[in-house]
Amino acid sequence: MTRRIVVLGLGIGLFLGARPAWSQEAEKPAPAEAKRATPPDRGPWQAAGTQGAVAAGGTGAVAAGLEVLKSGGNAADAAAATIMALSVTDSRSFCFGGEVPILVYDARQHGVTVIAGQGAAPRLATRDEFSKLGGIPLKGILAAAVPAALDACLTLLDRFGTMSFAQVLAPTQKLLEHPSRPEP
Repeated sequence: MTRRIVVLGLGIGLFLGARPAWSQEAEKPAPAEAKRATPPDRGPWQAAGTQGAVAAGGTGAVAAGLEVLKSGGNAADAAAATIMALSVTDSRSFCFGGEVPILVYDARQHGVTVIAGQGAAPRLATRDEFSKLGGIPLKGILAAAVPAALDACLTLLDRFGTMSFAQVLAPTQKLLEHPSRPEP
């Protein structure tokens, strides 16, 4: 039996069945209005695929996830590719230095794994250090958590992935080399 996993992270969804992993539906040109979530007055938003599906913000990020699926990666590989691509396509909403909670459902094990993807406080973020500053700063580097998105993606690939980080990052590198106009 092929390992089947579902990965959810940062508002993206990747669903992978046991057959070759790509979404036939996603290959069809999508109407312009399909690029955005359906407004509440038009009913619920949906994404579907017969052999796999990627749902995310920017179409470039979706394409990155689909590219990884088509090249033989599993849902974990595609999720990491999509998350990294989102840092390019949806940089107003998500950045490489951000946080990404990830849930992985493994159908074979009938279990869910949580990869928190939440930034930890820096080592010097102690009561004593902040007291010296007169409190916790409201902005700037001293107020920031340690970025967790990269670590979460590497952990996801290490535990559930089938591809190398370089293979997973290739679609994002293409986005950076050949930028298109920003998505609305």
